[in-house]
Amino acid sequence: ILPGVISYRTGGVMKPILLVGPPGCGKTTIGKYMAELVGLPLSVINAPRADTSHGYQGESKSYKSADAGEFFQSMLRSGSFHNFYLIDELDKPVQGAGNRLSQQDELLNILQDGKLFDNFLELPLEITHSPLLFSVNCLEALSKPFLDRCRIIEVKACDQERMLDILHEDAGALLNRREYQGKLRLDFQTLDNASEQLYRAGFTSIRQHKQLLDGAASRAYYRYLESDESETTVTEKDFRCQLEELTGRGDQRHIGFDM
Repeated sequence: ILPGVISYRTGGVMKPILLVGPPGCGKTTIGKYMAELVGLPLSVINAPRADTSHGYQGESKSYKSADAGEFFQSMLRSGSFHNFYLIDELDKPVQGAGNRLSQQDELLNILQDGKLFDNFLELPLEITHSPLLFSVNCLEALSKPFLDRCRIIEVKACDQERMLDILHEDAGALLNRREYQGKLRLDFQTLDNASEQLYRAGFTSIRQHKQLLDGAASRAYYRYLESDESETTVTEKDFRCQLEELTGRGDQRHIGFDM
């Protein structure tokens, strides 16, 4: 990642980066940090949404309900024509392999020309100096010409120890939220047991473990609102109910038991 950032800061260009890794391993977070490092607004383009809406370069004005493409729409959202673009889930366009290849061909043409022509606006948009970052879960869906144009970086799933460190940081921030501060107590060992059980069940996405924490805290908070207590504990039962919701199972009996 750092050679790409240095290349951009010194010469104004960066070879497109392709992040590959399982869901929730931090690919989008890396995009946010890289945008901060190069000093540009982050524009996130969801590849499946581009597949089902107006594409990357928009539709011709002759189409009914035509509109500009995802690149220009993202410029409007960021309020800038000069952005750091994260094209997320490029391996998941919803209309099948044929459309995946079509999207890659469209993006390859944009990479080669350094600009795109928006069919709705009927004008070219310069993106030569706008870094491009792509994220995928696997490489099998991508063509070799597309892979050859990118710097490929593997992002591994978070290990269990690191997951607990992140959750402890999030738990501290959560308990200091205005709506929770002074109202919720949390036993970190109970949180650790619940997170370890979720991890053993194959859920290695950071997002899923944050949902575990947030969901259990919400359950405890609603209980606090219905009680006369000055403070409520996030209990093992709160975590167990959230575990069942996340895993789709209702047979957990005690946090720490094998699922």
